[in-house]
Formats: sequence, structure tokens, C-alpha cells
Amino acid sequence: MTAIIGAFDRTGEFRACARSYQQRVVSGRIHIKPRKATRRGLGAATTTFLEAAKHLSTDLQLTHTKLKKLCILLEEPHADISSISKLVDVIQCDIVDLNKSVVSLKALETQTHSELTFRLQSLKHNGLIVSGIECRLAYLVSRFQKTLENNKGRMSDKSESAIPSTTSLGATLTSSGNPDWKANGCDSTNLYHPTFSGASPIQPELMTRVTLDFPTGGSSPKHSATESGARPSFVSGTQSSGFTSYPIHHLSSSGTFNSPTQTGATPNDPTEQTQLLLPLPDQEVRQRDANLKRVESTIIQLGEIYQQFSTLVQEQGDMVMRIDSNTEETELNIGSAHEHLLVYLRGVTARRAFMVKMTKRHGSDDNSSIIQSTDSSVQLPVKRYYRQRAHCNPWSDHTLDYPVRPDMFDWEHLFGPTTTDSLVRYVDVGCGYGGLLFKLALQFPEIRSVGLEIRLKLCDFVQEKIRALRLKHPGQYQNIVCLRTNAMKFLPNFFLKGQLQKMFFLYPDPHFKRMKHKWRIISPTLLDVYAYVLAPSGSLYCTTDVPELANWMTTCLSNHPLFTVCWCAHFSPSSDGKALSFSEHCELPVDPACVVGSEGGFDGIVRIDPVLKFFQECPTDESLKATREGRTTTLIVCQRRENPAFL
Repeated sequence: MTAIIGAFDRTGEFRACARSYQQRVVSGRIHIKPRKATRRGLGAATTTFLEAAKHLSTDLQLTHTKLKKLCILLEEPHADISSISKLVDVIQCDIVDLNKSVVSLKALETQTHSELTFRLQSLKHNGLIVSGIECRLAYLVSRFQKTLENNKGRMSDKSESAIPSTTSLGATLTSSGNPDWKANGCDSTNLYHPTFSGASPIQPELMTRVTLDFPTGGSSPKHSATESGARPSFVSGTQSSGFTSYPIHHLSSSGTFNSPTQTGATPNDPTEQTQLLLPLPDQEVRQRDANLKRVESTIIQLGEIYQQFSTLVQEQGDMVMRIDSNTEETELNIGSAHEHLLVYLRGVTARRAFMVKMTKRHGSDDNSSIIQSTDSSVQLPVKRYYRQRAHCNPWSDHTLDYPVRPDMFDWEHLFGPTTTDSLVRYVDVGCGYGGLLFKLALQFPEIRSVGLEIRLKLCDFVQEKIRALRLKHPGQYQNIVCLRTNAMKFLPNFFLKGQLQKMFFLYPDPHFKRMKHKWRIISPTLLDVYAYVLAPSGSLYCTTDVPELANWMTTCLSNHPLFTVCWCAHFSPSSDGKALSFSEHCELPVDPACVVGSEGGFDGIVRIDPVLKFFQECPTDESLKATREGRTTTLIVCQRRENPAFL
């Protein structure tokens, strides 16, 4: 069967796709939507078609099993020829019925077209079912025909060996009460074949006794005769007559034919007995001839089916030829399109190279005019030359450089002279224009801080400003660096386990659409990464001017096993619009003990953690924008818990 219908195991590909989809669902990048409407049920014609196809496939499998049994019987040297003939007849009838059923199945498949008008996949599936059954039937017919042709001679030999060559039957009178029989010359010592003159007589010692019951009038006297049960005799090398007997029915165990009207008459009445000479007809030979005729008719029908299959194969070959011709034309068209595309790309590349060269020359002129070598003439970069969209897709394919392991990244060429601690401890994720980063550089000069930003122009601005400030203020700003990378993907590539002490997430992108919640920087999956790089008892700071995002971040942090919410505060814009003032109104899904209730309480917390005072000063451009527009700000401070004992 594998020679007709080929198959390719794609289980590995399916498992890989399922595993990839599961990881995307777990990471929050895919949201599984519930079905809006239930699938419509199958129509009556489609249901009937599928049931008929199922039954037809079952019948086809049973016929295939019968064919296997026939092959096994033909291989046996002493197999019964009658069993083989019956099995051949059964398989022939099954093939004819299966052929009719396939025609009916095609008609049912045509009826399903009206129900599956807009389901092209279902229509194609039904057509493949019919084609598969036709191929299986054609394979069965071909194998059956080949089996009969290969074993035709063996079946003929077995049929001849099962038939005795000659059988003689004679009968003698059990008494001398019939003078007419002897008057005709038919005695027990001289019996001849009725059709061959000059044949040798049948010897009396080869006869056996058989008693026959014939009804006469109202009584049923029992008569006796002899049946030749021995082997045929030969005279002068010539075989005797070739009689064979008809099958004798109603034979009792004692060798008698019992009549239903049998009475208690005398068994050896000489007046009621008759001497018979019964020739045995050649029934086995005629049965073999009938079987051969049936086999020949079966072969003829199989030839017709094979001719239909050849026509089908020829049609499929024509279709394949048309597909090949279309494929060649498509290949030529694609090649021509590739050539035109290459010509276009060469032109674009030439223009792009020219633009890059001109941009570099213009940028070098601007940088030389902005930043001078002396302290008195150093100018800071201007933001209007580094404008970019407020947000960026974190899952797009950016060209970013990142180390394979944290110990393979060279931090020394980015920072200034070596400080007391050579490791980075503070990280501002999404630093923007670096407002918080510059305040950390002055407040904590012995601690290295890094700002991570994915937007290219903002990262260039911060790096240029750091270089300008280092020139303008020698010895300062040596402990801060800005890197362009994607913190949602490559954070563990830059920092060791438990290396960081503080992480800042100030005014992140809210991603209001539900399908984009997976892009939020604070999510259950990314919190695992932050817990990995954050040291136990380390702090995580979050600020936002979107109440819905504040509830989201609070819920995620509260539910995570390695983070605990320490403080939550609410700030409102000040009167001058340049700072934030404490507000007692704070509604977040956290323990009320974590909510700062008064300004005095917040001042006490600031004395413990001096970093909190920066958030009232609006260090970032987003905080200044929210203050100018009158939006309130929510501050959430979390602490990294100690690792459990089993970790």
C-alpha cells in the first residue's frame, strides 16, 4: 500500500509549533480569545457521506484480510480446493460490491458541495477521502488479479489431484431370484462398461455390499446391491472405465438409504430386489470447470476495473503535466522578478551609501560645533536635534549588540576611573533623556549606574551629554553609562544573578489595548527576570500617571512570590507645574498598611531611602509633561524577598 499512497511524518514540526505557541501564551505575547460563535453542525448529506465512507473503508479492510487468507491457503501444499474456490468467489463478489459502493460514494460526495460551499478545506478533504478509497480498491484489485494469475496452474493441479481417475460400480443380486438379469448376461462374474466394448470385466472380489431401499406400492422392501469402493483395475496396461458417482444424500451410518415410508418388510425378499448398475457422474470435473469459468469472469471484471484505474492514472498524469508547465512558467516569472528587484536594490543601496556619507559629514560638523575641547566652550547637546517617537515596539527585530555572558562584556572602557565597587548596582530601564541618571551620578558618585534605552536617538543624546558633562566637569559623571539594548530580552546577558540593588521603571508605556498587555514592561513573566538580576532586599521603583497601569503593576508585584510591596504614594501637580506634592488620596489593590497616609510619613521614608526625593522633583521629561498637563502620579516601591530555602 505504501507504493501507492506516500506519507511523511511531520509530528516533530507540529510539536515544535505547539511548544512555540505555548511559550508565547505563557510569556503574555498572545492572548487566547474565546470563540464568538459555535461552529455550525454538519449537514445531512455530509453526515451520510462520512458514515458511508467509514463503512466502505471497513468493508475494504475486511476484503483485504480475506485476500491475505487466500494467499496463505495457496501457499499451503495440502489446502482444500473447495475452500479456496469459495474464498475466491467471496472476494470476487466483495470487489464488485465495493466498486458499486465507490460509485455511490462519489455521488454522495457531489451532494455535499451545496452544504460546504464556503468550506474549501472540507470539500478538499472529502475529495481526498474518495481518492484514497479508490486507490486502495485499485491496489486490492491489482493484487487479487496478480494472485490468481500466479497460482492458476497450482489451482488446476490441486483440482485434478482431488478427483479420482476411475471408479467402477457394479451390483449383483444377493439371491438367484431374478432370472431375467442373468438371461441378459449380467452376472457377478462378467460386468462390462456400457460404453466401451471389449473392456475387461470387473472382478467380483472388488465389489462391496450396499443395501438400497426403494418404495414399491405401499411397502418399502429393502434391496441390496454392491458398490465398487476399490481402486480401478487394469488389463494389459489399459485403465478401466472412468465413471464417477453423483453425491449420495441421506446415507445412513450403516450404508443404507432410508426412506421416510419404510415399514417392517423382510430385508432380503427376492421378489422385491432389483439389480442396478449405477455409473458415477463426473461431478468434480464439472465443478472445477464451473470454478474456472467464475475465475475467468472475475479476471475479466478485474481487467475492466484495472482499465478504469489506468484511465484515472492517465488523467492524473495529464494534470501533473499541466502543473509542471505552470510551475515552469511561475519559475521563469519569479526569476525575472528577482532580476528587477536586484536592479532596484542596487540603486537604493547606492543612494543610501551617499546619504550615509553626507549625514556623517554633517554630524561631525555639528558635534565639532557643539562640543569643544576646553571647559569654557563645551556645550551640551540640544534635545530638538534628537527627537523620536515616544514609544518603540520591543518585539521588532532591532540590530542590537549584546554579550553572550555578563563576564564577557567590557565595562571598563565605558566608565571612568575605577571606583570602590566595579559592578553596576543601579539600572534605569527606559531612561529616556537620562534625567534620573544624571541625578544618581551626583547623589551616589561611588556607585555605578546604567541607563537602558531602546530608542536610538535618545540613546545618542544621553551618550553625547555624558561625554559633554565629563569634559565640562572633570572628575564627575564617571559612574554613569547609557546602553542601547532591549531590557525585555537581553537583561540577563549584561548582569549577573543578584548583582543589582535598585531598578527604576519610570512612566513606562501603558499599552492600553488588551492584546498589547504582553508588551508591558511590568508583567508576571518579566518579573522573574528582574528577580534573577536583583539582589535580595533590593528595591524596585515604579511610577506612572495612568491609574489602570498602576493597578496592573500593583497586582503583578503583589502576586509574585519574590516581591513584596513596601510603599505606595500618590502625588498631584504643584501650583507652579514644575514639581509634585504629596496627596493622601491613594486607591490601590494593596494592604492599607503599605499606603503612605500623610506627608510626614513620606518624609520619614525619604530619610530612610534618599532616592524617593527625586520623584517629587520631576527628574524625567515624562514626569514634567504629566505635571504640566495636571495628571497625578502614583509611586510604587517593592522589595526583593530573600530566596526560599529550597532555592
